[in-house]
Amino acid sequence: ILLLGAGELGTAILSHLAKHPALSATRLTVALRPSTVADPSSSRLAALRSLAGPSTQQLSFAGLDLGAADAKAALVKVIRDVEAEVVIVCTGYAGSAAGAQVLVAEAVLEAGGVVKRYFPWQWGGDYDAIGPEVAGGLMAEQYAVRTVLREKAEAAGVEWTIVSTGIFMSFVFEEWVGVVEGLGEALKTGRREAVGERVTVRGFGGWGTKLTLTDVQDIGKVVADLVVDPLGERNDRGGSVVYAAGQTVTYGELADVVEKVVGPETKVVREEWTAEYLRAELEKDPENGLKKYQLMFGFPKGISWDKEKTINALRGIETVEVEQWLREKLG
Repeated sequence: ILLLGAGELGTAILSHLAKHPALSATRLTVALRPSTVADPSSSRLAALRSLAGPSTQQLSFAGLDLGAADAKAALVKVIRDVEAEVVIVCTGYAGSAAGAQVLVAEAVLEAGGVVKRYFPWQWGGDYDAIGPEVAGGLMAEQYAVRTVLREKAEAAGVEWTIVSTGIFMSFVFEEWVGVVEGLGEALKTGRREAVGERVTVRGFGGWGTKLTLTDVQDIGKVVADLVVDPLGERNDRGGSVVYAAGQTVTYGELADVVEKVVGPETKVVREEWTAEYLRAELEKDPENGLKKYQLMFGFPKGISWDKEKTINALRGIETVEVEQWLREKLG
């Protein structure tokens, strides 16, 4: 198994792969920046070995720079060198060069003689429903990845699985995103007493807009389960799209949870940012990536689905809901 990247999501997936009993003899390779891999005393490598636990002897690292001119050829070589039958992409589109996700998909298909199964970076919305043009084309590349897979994967002999997870639960509480402001320091330190006197919760698109939130640890559980127990049928031109969810809530329900958890000592201020307001803000600054995200998070399609129909519900995989997640993070 080859993992590309080991950030918040990659470490969660690595952890659950490493501790799954059915994968105890499976070789795991994590592709990281060449400078990280070149330093054997790197604290980053030590942390990943620690995370892998007893599977450390099955863990190795490969240097890979997806921003390099020869990135595609380099990735094909890594795949062939480690004989990766499963490739899982954990390098997010936000921090990647333009076109990197399509490049990765094409490299995986080129190595189709080795790769049997592929999990692309599609951990997020339903990009078929969102489409390539919403929010100034924010997810055009994600949409393009699906097109490449549907057109070429079957002929390459690569089975692809897209796991739509909604928004990472931690992401919606990032101060800079603008949904919840005032909990940043408390969440960072795990100190409930660091919660201030005022917290702001914003409803993008209106308080009734729904969003699906999933913790990265739960995504790790789902991926490990799918690696061990693949889907029985490929119902979408050589692959499948499945859905995961920790909880689907409206922005109004999210505000209720925040208010319940922080208690009466903290004033929760609610601000509704309508779709019209979000569109107008983006029109003022059309290249602003944050405003594109905010508009997409207020979009009525592609960012929510019923938990009862998800792969975790169908397989009995327990997932964390917002209130539990927030209480645990606040200590």
